[in-house]
Amino acid sequence: MKTALLLKLKKEAEQKGLNVISVVANACSTATGTYDDLSSIADFCEEHNLWMHVDGAHGMGVLFSEKYRNLVRGIERADSVVIDFHKMLLVPALNTLIMFKNGERSFETFAQKASYLFQKSKSLPWYDSAIRTIECTKSSLGIIAYTALKYYRESYYRQYIDSRYDLAASFAVFIKSADDFELAAEPESNIVCFRYAPTEYNDNQLNSLNSKIRESIVKEGSFYIVQVELENKIWLRVTIINPVTTENDLRNLVRRIKQIASKKTS
Repeated sequence: MKTALLLKLKKEAEQKGLNVISVVANACSTATGTYDDLSSIADFCEEHNLWMHVDGAHGMGVLFSEKYRNLVRGIERADSVVIDFHKMLLVPALNTLIMFKNGERSFETFAQKASYLFQKSKSLPWYDSAIRTIECTKSSLGIIAYTALKYYRESYYRQYIDSRYDLAASFAVFIKSADDFELAAEPESNIVCFRYAPTEYNDNQLNSLNSKIRESIVKEGSFYIVQVELENKIWLRVTIINPVTTENDLRNLVRRIKQIASKKTS
């Protein structure tokens, strides 16, 4: 997020008759794995009395890491935060935690009117999840998250997060040194975006080639990668989330990309 543009965009929205109520920050973005400057966003929200929400679905696991925790500096100033335990905290999908700075606000968000279920009361029991969720009947997913935290403990999460983020950084160095490959951005998380980019091809040809490479790899089942479009360019995207993925696995992926590309261009 280009935080220097926040005031300008707020004024433009208000001139259109829109009432700005919140700024939603990424920690990290799903496409590229980059983190927003949460401290700057918090400053802006506090100055203009706006709700600050942080989408930390993928990248909030860094809270367990001493090495990478600085990426979410300012998170404690957010009004609400979302974390997906099924992404970087090693539990089955779906399992999402939402936290509020002021817990009472959680009762306002999904307030429902159903007299056969809810009675008007000044008391808001924390254990009654029905009055705080859209779905009403909801599995106690918090038990799964709690069990994972107790089982793995902070030391394992720290080692796991550090190893996945470190591996992404190493893979980026390898991509930059590899012939005919290009890196979209320096990774800040365990997400790396890159593409096969021989210089004799233009961007349209590279977009088509990389899409075909990705399709072939997924079809054969040798690896699982996705693609993402950034500024009209198609990039291959890997999320290094498996605890047993190694640098050798990633080098084999690059080798396989080259093999498939040679067939597609011959």
